Order: sequence, then structure tokens, then C-alpha cells
Amino acid sequence: MFAVFDDTATALRVGPADNEVFAVAAPTGEVSWAVRGLQTGDADLWVRDEERLDTPDDVWTHEYVHTRQSYRAEPSARWFTEGSATYYAALFALERGDVSFDAFERTLARGEREPDASSVLADPETWANNADYTKGSLVAGELDRRIRLATDGGASLATVFRNLNDADGPITNEDILEAVETAATEGDDETVAAEIRDEAERLTATRATAETWDQTAHAEAFGETPAQVGYALADDGVRASGEYRDRPVDRDPIELVEGETLDLSMLVSNTGGAAGSYDLTLTVAGEPVDERSGTVDPGDETLERFEHAFTDPGEYEVRIGSETLTVAVTEPAPVLVREVTAEPSAVAAGESVRATATVANDATIPAGAELEFVVDGEAVETAVIRLDANAETTVERDLRIDEETGSGPVMVRVVGPVDEASTTVDVEGDGVIDGATDGAVPGFGPAVAVVAVLTVGGALARRRAIQ
Repeated sequence: MFAVFDDTATALRVGPADNEVFAVAAPTGEVSWAVRGLQTGDADLWVRDEERLDTPDDVWTHEYVHTRQSYRAEPSARWFTEGSATYYAALFALERGDVSFDAFERTLARGEREPDASSVLADPETWANNADYTKGSLVAGELDRRIRLATDGGASLATVFRNLNDADGPITNEDILEAVETAATEGDDETVAAEIRDEAERLTATRATAETWDQTAHAEAFGETPAQVGYALADDGVRASGEYRDRPVDRDPIELVEGETLDLSMLVSNTGGAAGSYDLTLTVAGEPVDERSGTVDPGDETLERFEHAFTDPGEYEVRIGSETLTVAVTEPAPVLVREVTAEPSAVAAGESVRATATVANDATIPAGAELEFVVDGEAVETAVIRLDANAETTVERDLRIDEETGSGPVMVRVVGPVDEASTTVDVEGDGVIDGATDGAVPGFGPAVAVVAVLTVGGALARRRAIQ
């Protein structure tokens, strides 16, 4: 606040500044104030303590400008009091780099909207809403721009302001018009100065209003606006990456598991009129862990990425730019084993089956575990599982049935950290499946044996069909 007062006192060359200004930050709390701020006496003011400086509606600067207005205004000149204070609050916020040109332009553009726009500034009885603030600030700004152009920056609205402060008696709108022409005459072109006076009369003594100017026109009259570098997390700019996932995650808090990396994408933009530098530092638990710096041209933006891996559980405060994030790091959730199947369902000892396990994670954080594939009580294979939150997948392993395994059902199990699932496989230990043999049939020759086997097979088929 004090720095803003000091900057404004330096920039506003309208006569001697007061040696002391008494300013009160009025506590809001349970107190309800009728206005946002008020200047009283010669150099006293108060402003609600919740009022911000980084806004074109900067009340602190507005009220300070009032302390520099030593003239006495007749009704026709009253518009200049609030109009100039509102205009300078927005202009100085822009020149400090506290607001963008778009925000400055939107503030002045209020004077273009009805019913304020049709108010006659020199006739307070016609004012709608707060026309002296809205239309008055737009007209004050337009006159400032025209005077600066006409004099190549040698004079400005501050010149008009200073001349009004030097007046011997109360000022009228006619005095304002004369002061405008006098200031514009410093450009040594009396014709242009007269045209500016005529425009000032049109904008203050009729229902006509001005139009806001764009950033190019502003740079031509006022010089380039300072760099306005801002930082913001990009869309989907908070990601978790690692062996569990690589995707955007929610904030407040950011939930990670041990070993995951937080990936932050910061958008650096410059809405000012000159190139600006930036320095970004990523801090975790108060310790700087990464930094980026560079320059961004006016109207441009660039993306900076930061990464930090979290290996230990806990809650961490992460700061970058103006962003403060909370990161909660925990152990992974357990993997759940839903079911297991085996194909084929019947094999000979020494052959293999393919076991397929369905595993899931019902938690809101990633899950991880090492699963065991167990055949007939012996762990024969493992699988490392990493699952995103609320995810499900399958994992397959080829499992060989030991040659010494006897005939009968053999259990195949998949064992996880908190549960397991199982199935059975029918095994023939001597290599016989469904009654077939590898040797010759006693008492029969090869051809007869084949016929016998076919006959037996046909009989079995018929018997099964009857059953």
C-alpha cells in the first residue's frame, strides 16, 4: 500500500504532494461500511482493509488521487473529481504491471454502456448510476490520450489537473475545457489544440461519449505498457506418472503412492506491452527442488514443466508461482484377485495349462502387488501388478504340470496380498487321457487293435449319447 502511494505521488505531477497522508485500513469483519473508501479533509483517507491493489478499481489509489485535488468544483466540473480519480487508479495499476490491458480497457468501457453513456457530464442532474465514475473516467482517459499525442508526450491530463489546482476560485466545466486547450497547445499546433477542446466539449456538454482504444493506440500515446507476466496451471496441468499411471489427477489434495512422480505444467503468459522475464521455483515442504527462468514476449505464452518424485509417505505442501498444492503420499492399495481360470481343463502330467487371473483395484489410489501362481501347493510363477485407481485387468501365465503329479484334480491358485482365487485341472499321471493307451493291446494284431479301439470309442460315444 505504501509503495503504491509513493509510486502515485511520483507519477501524478499535479502540484506539490503533501508531506504526510493519514490513511486508515478500516477493518471489515463484522463492520459494514457504506462505501469502499473515502477521502476526508486535505490529506486523510480510509479504505476497507479487504480492498486489493492488483485491480483497475484500486480504491487506495483512487482515494489518494482525491488528496491531490486542491481545486473547488462547481456542479458542472464535479465529473472531473471522480472521473480523474477512477481513471488514474486504472492507469497506474496498468503501468505498475498489476493488471492487464484487457482489464484496464474493460474498466473504461463501462462509460460506453447505457444509461451512463447518455449522461451529460457537465449536468449532474442527468447522471445515471455513477456516470461521473464510469463515463467520467472514459472521457478523462480519452482527453489524456489526445493531449499526449498532440504534444508528443510533452503534456497530459496531469497538465490539465495542475492548471485546475492553480485556479483562484471554484472551477467550472468551461475552465476544464480551457485547461485542455492550453495543455494541447504545448504541441505548437493551435488548430489541433482547438480540435481537442471541441472534442472535450462534445464529450462533456452533450450526451456523446468516447470509445475505448486498443493496445496499439495505447502504446502510441502512452508508450508500451510494462510486462504483465502471470502464471497459472495449464489445463490438465497436474499429472501423476510412473509405473501405475500417466494421466491428469484431481487436486485438493493430490493423491499419489510411493514412487510416483508429480508432473506440473505451468502456463507463463505476458499480457503486457513489453517483453518480461519470469522465474519459477518449485518447492516441496519449503525446500526448492527445481526452477525455470526465461523471457516471454508481449502477447505470448510459454509452458514450463516441473517433475518431482515422491518416495516416502506423508503430506507435502508444494508451491509454484502463485499456486499452493497439497500432496498426500501413501502406500499402494492392495490388489484384489477376482477369479482364475485354466485352459485346457484336462491335461496329461508334464503338459502345461494357461492360467488367467482377473485382478482389480477398488481404491481411489493406485494398487500394487506381486501375485503368486501356485500349482498343487507349489509356487511356480509370479506376476508384478500395477493398477490405476478403480481399474481391472487380467494376467496370464503358462503353468507346467509336474510329470510326477498323480492322476486326479490338481488345484491352481493365484494368491494376492489380501485374498486368492483358485480352479482345478484334471490330470492323468500316467499319460492316459479319457482311456487311451500308448502300448499294444494283448492278443490282437496292430490292425485288429485299431479296429478294437475304434469300436470301443464308438461304444463309448453311444453310451455317452444315451446317458
